[in-house]
Amino acid sequence: MFFGETDIDLIENEINKKDPELVIIDSIQTIYSDKVDSIPGSTSQLREITSRIMRMCKEKKVTTIIIGHVTKDRKHCRT
Repeated sequence: MFFGETDIDLIENEINKKDPELVIIDSIQTIYSDKVDSIPGSTSQLREITSRIMRMCKEKKVTTIIIGHVTKDRKHCRT
């Protein structure tokens, strides 16, 4: 199943509803939380989103893959 959403609250609701065995987040920089007052991809957003995803998936024992991008010399590289 593909879920093209960037709001962490909606993503968490969908994970809880579908109860998947595997969650792949691509790209973590595009996801945001309304509880954090900064743009998606900022350090504070990344910390909040990663923490919420990992906490929820650990509790539900869901395998999780998080894909992010690293900016180096103004070029985007996949990690």
